[in-house]
Amino acid sequence: MKRLGYTRYVSQGGDWGAIISDALGRQAPEGLVGIHVNRIERATTLPPEIATALKNGNPAPANLAAEEKEVFDQTREFLNKGLGYAAIMQTRPQTIGYGLADSPVGLAAWIYDKQADWVFTRGDPERALSRDEILDNITLYWLTDTGASSGRIYWEASGAVAGTAPVRIPVAVTIFPGEVYRPPKHWVAHAYQNLIYYHRVDKGGHFAAWEEPELFSAELRSAFRALRLP
Repeated sequence: MKRLGYTRYVSQGGDWGAIISDALGRQAPEGLVGIHVNRIERATTLPPEIATALKNGNPAPANLAAEEKEVFDQTREFLNKGLGYAAIMQTRPQTIGYGLADSPVGLAAWIYDKQADWVFTRGDPERALSRDEILDNITLYWLTDTGASSGRIYWEASGAVAGTAPVRIPVAVTIFPGEVYRPPKHWVAHAYQNLIYYHRVDKGGHFAAWEEPELFSAELRSAFRALRLP
């Protein structure tokens, strides 16, 4: 950012971009005035007793509020039934990579599966995105032969420990209703003690900027409004 001539900037991310923005927030380089994420890291926001129950397969703690119990059940469902793709890429990225590089149908099925799972219109991605948009995305992976390399980040990061250094810079969060993990505000505030913005919107999923670009842009403007110079 310094080479580009910026002395003040922000970072925004979803998916792996959220992990990178979170890491930047912990590093707090000079000039970074705040971050916005639309995907929250479970490892740093799940309360310890809930994380332990999920890890050990125990029932939800009895003292959970209704919203917390709902998030607990959703998280358990995802960890038990929706994490197979990550397990494969964390342990055998090159093996799955051969199929993704060799077969356009295999690549399309691999990507489309997660698009269908994670859009706001669960199981029906073509109600959230056009068929051309979906095919354009898959085609980018096919023409650049990056199906295999895109999976290696899971393997390379599998041994990493979640950052524990406090994020002291301002943090803004937007929760989209189709996102996989949607923690309540007090869970997020515990991880981000300088939480300046937390907002739940009524549409959009994991691919928020792609599914709802106008809403996503409006959220960024609202999230960073307090950080603008007069």
